[in-house]
Amino acid sequence: MNPYEPPATALPEPAPAASKRFRFVPVLVGGALIDFLGTNVVGFILASVVAAVLLAQGVSGGEVEKDLTTNPLLLAASYGLGAGLTLLGGYVAARWAGLRFVLHGAAAGALSLALGLPFLFMATPWDWFVYVGLTIQVPLAAAGGWLAARRVA
Repeated sequence: MNPYEPPATALPEPAPAASKRFRFVPVLVGGALIDFLGTNVVGFILASVVAAVLLAQGVSGGEVEKDLTTNPLLLAASYGLGAGLTLLGGYVAARWAGLRFVLHGAAAGALSLALGLPFLFMATPWDWFVYVGLTIQVPLAAAGGWLAARRVA
């Protein structure tokens, strides 16, 4: 075989390089919507169940409304479920993107945070809950992306 002659058979084409670009659709659809819509739906269901139980016990409507916004157990459960959905949103965005997992997870958290900012300041009279929600949103979604990267590896 002469190294200076062309090969007798055709060489296979190299596989196209994977795109290293940021993928917005998985972040928007996969992450931010799961986080934002999931948190709102779960929060609505949780509040509806608690309100129905309180009303069945004979609590007045005004007291139910007050309890929904000031009960620390209910607020902690709501924020805990929301945090879980933020983690899930970051995970799904990263898995759907298939690369740069932590970046896509964090971007999903940032987009979801931007969508939910108006609601954070109406949610509770307890300022520290709002600040915790603002502080943990993006890191939790990035952690979801990190979990997705670990699953792939």
